[in-house]
Amino acid sequence: MKNYEGEIKRRVSDDADRQVILTAMEKYYASSDRSEMKDIGDELFPYEKKYIQRYEGNCDTLICTVGMQKNPIILSFIAMQPKRGILLHTKGSEKTVNEVIDDNLVASQGIRFEKIEIDEVDAAENYRILKENVLNRLRGGEIRI
Repeated sequence: MKNYEGEIKRRVSDDADRQVILTAMEKYYASSDRSEMKDIGDELFPYEKKYIQRYEGNCDTLICTVGMQKNPIILSFIAMQPKRGILLHTKGSEKTVNEVIDDNLVASQGIRFEKIEIDEVDAAENYRILKENVLNRLRGGEIRI
């Protein structure tokens, strides 16, 4: 049995979903074509969202830095199920932020989102932004980054 098969069989209860996932994973690992591998990943993303393990602790606020890929951020919000989300983004990644907020499963969770723009390269400026716009306002509650 391949390393991923046992985990998929354990976590995916629906037989049809399990078969789709296992077939796609076979194609993924057999491929060396990066474009095909990306397409397979996109095909599997709805299943990943459906079957991701949920965090069992409490998360009042989730703070994420956002780059150009929406999927890891979407999975973080689905798994953590926070009441509030703070998305730190650059001008270039604001489109990604909007895609995260507009994702149907993320939107259904009723998370209150706040978008905060940070600099692409200036770490000292980003620290100031975080300190003044985020950290000074967060008191109490369970915060995850």
